[in-house]
Amino acid sequence: MNRKRTRASQFNRMTRLACTSLVAVSVLLPAGLARAETSSGTYDYLPVETRLKIAAGEIPMPGTTAPDPSQAKITKEQAVGKVKALLPELKDAVAQNITLGVTNVYPPPPNQMVWNIEWTYPSGSMGYGFSSQLDALTGELISIYLSVAQEANENYYPPKLTRDQALEAAKAFIVKAAPSITLSDLKQEGYSSWGLNETSLFGPVQYSFYFSLLKNGIPSPEYVNVSLNGNGDLISFSKSYDQLNYPEKTAAISQTVAEQTFAKELDVELSYIPIYKDNKVSKYILAWNPSENATYPIDALTGKRLSYQGEDRICGSPGGQETVCSSYGQDRTDS
Repeated sequence: MNRKRTRASQFNRMTRLACTSLVAVSVLLPAGLARAETSSGTYDYLPVETRLKIAAGEIPMPGTTAPDPSQAKITKEQAVGKVKALLPELKDAVAQNITLGVTNVYPPPPNQMVWNIEWTYPSGSMGYGFSSQLDALTGELISIYLSVAQEANENYYPPKLTRDQALEAAKAFIVKAAPSITLSDLKQEGYSSWGLNETSLFGPVQYSFYFSLLKNGIPSPEYVNVSLNGNGDLISFSKSYDQLNYPEKTAAISQTVAEQTFAKELDVELSYIPIYKDNKVSKYILAWNPSENATYPIDALTGKRLSYQGEDRICGSPGGQETVCSSYGQDRTDS
C-alpha cells in the first residue's frame, strides 16, 4: 500500500510539473500567435508584453472584432450557473474572470459569442485553477478542463468503470452539456485509455473518447471530445463552436459515376514516402503516390471536380484549351 501511494504521489507531482510547463509555454506564445508566425510571419513584430496580454485575454488579437454583449442571450451570471449545474461537485468553485469573445486564437473564429470563465477551486490548504467556455447564444458548454478531477483520481486497477460504461457516461454528459446534440448524431472516431496496462496498480486510469458529429447522417468537421477518470468523473470536454451550414443530403451524382471518374482521372507520381518507427522517421522509400490533383473531391450535386479552395479543377489542356473536369465523363472546354 505504501508503495502504491508513493508511486501515486510521484505521478501527481510529475503531472503537475508537466501541466505547469505546458501552461508556461502557452502563456509565452499563444497557440494562435504560434500558428500565425509559423505560417506567415504576420505578428513577428509584436513585443512579448503584447503577446502576454493577448494570452491573458486583456487585449484582443489584432484584427479581432469585439463581440457585442447586448447580443448575448445568456448573461455571464447565467453562464456561471449553467457550468455549476452541469457539475454539482464544483459548487464551491469561484469564477474569477469572465470575458466575452475568443481573442487569443488566430484566425479569430466567426462565432465570437462565447463566455470564457476562469475558475479557482479550493481544496484544503491548496487550490486549483481551471477554465471553461460556454456559448453565449445557446447556453451549451463548449469546453472545460478540470485538473481537480485528475488530482482526485485515486481509483486504481480495476477502475470503477469499464470502457463500455465510461463510453455511456461520456455520451450521457455530451447530450446534457449540449442538448442540440443527440445520441444519433455521435459517431465515435477514436478512443484512448491511459493506465490500463501493467502500470495500472501505480497510477490512475483515464478514458478519452473522440466523436465526429453527423449532419444528415454524414460525418461533418464538427467534433466532441470527452475524457473521464476511472471513477467516471469528468476531466475534460470540448466541442466545436462554429455554427456551420451544410448542403442537403441527396446526391445528384451516384457513387458509381464518382468511382468511375476517380479511376479515369487517377494521376500518380513518384514520391519519397517516410517510414516511421517509434514515432520517428526511420527511412524513406521511393513509391508511386496519387498526385494532389487526383485526390480533389467531386461535388455530389454538380459533378465538378473542385480544389480544396472550392475552385474548378483544371485537368488538362488539349489543343491549347483548358478543360474543367466533370464526373459525367465529359470535359467542359473554357473559351
